[in-house]
Order: sequence, then structure tokens, then C-alpha cells
Amino acid sequence: MININIWQTLKEGGFVLVPYTMLKVLGPINSVVLGEIVSELNHAIKNHLSYNQDFLTNINRMADFLGMQYEEVISAVKELQEQELIAVSNSYIKNTIYMVVNIDKILELQKNIITEYLFCGWDSGLMMCQNPTHEKTSFTNSLNRIKIFIEENAKDLNPVPMIVYMHLNSIIKIIERKQERSIFEVDPFLYEKIKEQFLELNENSYNLISLFLDILSAIQH
Repeated sequence: MININIWQTLKEGGFVLVPYTMLKVLGPINSVVLGEIVSELNHAIKNHLSYNQDFLTNINRMADFLGMQYEEVISAVKELQEQELIAVSNSYIKNTIYMVVNIDKILELQKNIITEYLFCGWDSGLMMCQNPTHEKTSFTNSLNRIKIFIEENAKDLNPVPMIVYMHLNSIIKIIERKQERSIFEVDPFLYEKIKEQFLELNENSYNLISLFLDILSAIQH
């Protein structure tokens, strides 16, 4: 089982906060650069290296950590300046620029975007994407037959997620391709076996995959 907190491990090397709202309007490169700028401002404030909303930065270092070309970052910085989200000027220090972050302007942009695009939570619509029960499928006839039975009889079990059906469909397709016929033609009593054993399940529906692997292994040869 994959650790559901994989994000905790991934962010140990550092990360850039890129709001979906900014991606919608500023585009990916400008949003990532703005996210890095805000992160550097927070670091400067935390370590007493800022003056008001101003700090010093090195574009070469920024580009290196973001995995971007220097020209890409400079272009993004210029566009963010044009939108008055930041301002830069000469620091008179080698490889260093003086940067001002217009926090009020950024927050105002965020508010306007949310209002204009009617933004919901980041996971809005994600449930339907990850479990697309509303979408048309091209499952095998054998799986569709089983799926109908499950949906009509699994009243007391957690609903079977579509990803489980997808895996079951893959298993059935491999067997039917090898046997060149329906799994129910290979074993006339298989459908009754599946119904009987499924109704005995009283745990997570993911057990269906193990159930299928056990039942179908006998007819793969």
C-alpha cells in the first residue's frame, strides 16, 4: 500500500506554492516564478533579511532551482512587473537584483480571479474525475454483467470504485483474448461462483480484485 502521505516526503526537498487561481490567469511559468518570489520573500522576512516588502535575490539561482532557463525567468519577471505584482531595480550588487513584492496587488488579483471564475475548492470535481461513474465505458460484456449484479446487490458494501472495475476488466480481457471466448463460456458455472463469493464479502470492495484473481486463475490454462 502506497503511503497516502507521500506529499510529506516529496516536499522535504522544498516546494513552490502555485495556487490554481494564478495558473488560470498568469499561466504556468509566471505562476511558478511568482510562487518562488513569494517563498523567497517569506524566507527573507523570517530571517530578518527584508526591508518592508523588499528583498534581494539572484535570478540565476532562482532559474536553477525552478529548472528553468534564465531567459524564461527574466521574461516572467518582466510580465509580473507589467501587472504591477512586483517591481525590480538595480541593487548595485553583483548578480543581485532588488525586488519589491506588491502583496496587496497579489491579494486583490486573487480575490478578483475567485469572483470572476467562481472558483471552488481545489478538489472541486476531483471526485468525479477519480471515480467517473457518469462516463460511458467500453468494458467487456462479461464485466458489465458482473457490474450490474454488484450494483444491484451490494447495498451493504462500500460502492465499488471505477478503478477496481478497470482492473477487473483488464484481467477478463487477457483471459478472454487467450481463450477466444467469454469467461462464462469457459466455465458455465463461473457466474454463479462469482455471485456466491461476492455476497460473502464483508470488507472493502478492493477484495474483488483478489477474488477475481483466485477464481479466474483456474481457467487461464
